[in-house]
Amino acid sequence: MTFTLGRLAQIIHVTDDLAASRRLYGERLGGESYYEGYSPFEKRDASIYAIGDLTIEPMSPSDEPGALDMPVGRFLVRFGPRLHSIAINTTGVPALTDHLLTSGIRVVGPGGTPVSDLPDESPMSIYTHPKDSHVLIEFVDFGEPLMPASPRLAVDYDARARAERHPAGVIGPAYATVIVADLERARHLFTGVLGCSPLDTESDVDGDPTVLVQLGTELVVELRSPTRPGTEAAEALATDGEGLYSLTLSSVDIDRAASHLSAAGLLDRAEPDGRLVLDRVACGGARLRIVPTS
Repeated sequence: MTFTLGRLAQIIHVTDDLAASRRLYGERLGGESYYEGYSPFEKRDASIYAIGDLTIEPMSPSDEPGALDMPVGRFLVRFGPRLHSIAINTTGVPALTDHLLTSGIRVVGPGGTPVSDLPDESPMSIYTHPKDSHVLIEFVDFGEPLMPASPRLAVDYDARARAERHPAGVIGPAYATVIVADLERARHLFTGVLGCSPLDTESDVDGDPTVLVQLGTELVVELRSPTRPGTEAAEALATDGEGLYSLTLSSVDIDRAASHLSAAGLLDRAEPDGRLVLDRVACGGARLRIVPTS
C-alpha cells in the first residue's frame, strides 16, 4: 500500500480569543465559515474557513477542566497565540504512518493517541512530532479530497471570483514559512522522506537562505534558516525552536487590500517589495503577510 499527499486540509492557528479570530478570517479576510465545533479528543473549540483556495482553522482550548493539559492547551501555554501547524489531506495514512516510523519520525493520533489505537475508518489522522519533522504536520484522510463540508469541493467553486468580491482580495496561500535550524536536514525530510518536489534552488529572503518545496498539491512551503542575529526570525528560532513561522497570502488587488486592512487596523507596514505585513497582535499572534497574485 502507498500514500499520496493531496490538497491543503488546513493551516491551524492556536488563539486565546476565538471570537476575534473568527472576525479576522471571516469579516476581515473574506472567509466562509463551514465548521464550528468541539473535539473531545483534544478538548478544544474551533472554526474552519475557506478563503479562496486557503483553508484555515483557528482553535482554542475549551473551558473544561484539563483542557490546558491537552496538546492545544499546552501549546498555547508554552508559546502563546500563534500559527501552529499544517494539515494535508492524504490517502494511505496507514502506509504513511509505517513509512514515517521507519524513517525515524515519531507520530501520534488525535490528542496524543498512540497510532496503534487509531480506528481503521475515516477520518483518519496522524500528527508528526515537530522535533522530528521541523514543523507539526497533520496527515488526514477524510475519504475524499477535502473535509466533506468544505465549499471548496463544489464543482462551481471559484476562488478568484470570491476574492474579487472582497476588499482583501485573498485568493489563497502564496506559501507557508517554516523556520529551521538545519536547512539541509529539513530539505531531506521534505524531499527525501515526504517526496515533496523542490521548486527552487537555495536563495536568500531578507538575508536568510531558503528552499521552496511543494507539500501536497496546493501548498508551497518555504524552508528558511535564520542566519542573521537579532532578526525576528532568528529570535523566534532561538526562543521557540523550529516550526510554522508565518503564512503569506496572495491578493488579486494589493492596493485595495492595503486600504481595507489599514482601515480595519490590521496593517503594520507595506514593504518596498510590495508585501503587506499585518499587525501580529491584531491578528491574534499569527504572522500574516500578503503579496500580489503572481
